[in-house]
Amino acid sequence: MIWRPNSNGAFPVRSAYEVSLRVAARAIPSSSRSYPILAEVRVQAWRLCYEAVPTMDNLSCKHGGIETKCVFCEAEVETTKHVLLKCPFAHMVWALSHIPWGVVNGWTWALWRNRNQRRMEGVVWEPPRVVNDALLLLTQYQEARIKELSAEGLELLIVLRLSD
Repeated sequence: MIWRPNSNGAFPVRSAYEVSLRVAARAIPSSSRSYPILAEVRVQAWRLCYEAVPTMDNLSCKHGGIETKCVFCEAEVETTKHVLLKCPFAHMVWALSHIPWGVVNGWTWALWRNRNQRRMEGVVWEPPRVVNDALLLLTQYQEARIKELSAEGLELLIVLRLSD
């Protein structure tokens, strides 16, 4: 892969991030790609499966000299399990969510996105905001799934009518 600089002659890090999302999305099994989920959520699910989430602990292992404390509680080492499940902040978000465990990917993505905003931009969301963000993501997923099912139903109806 060859990276070309932008018109200013600089290497835009964002372009590497966008390419990594596309590459990681292709690495996800095709069965999970058939659901209409945001690419970022699919990549997050893939990273969770392979312990490849760039937590402070993982970043420290790769690059060394990086503070490993959780960006939320600043008390424990920020591992995937801690930041998404064990951290007191994550506990508050999960307690407010009232959702079945099967819809966890959207919620972990909302937590992770907030974690990144806090770490990189200093933006702090209150737990209800994270819950609202996850609910919006869940609503978008449900709407996309309904459209997909409607399209599948229409295709089936057309096939049935053609076979009459």
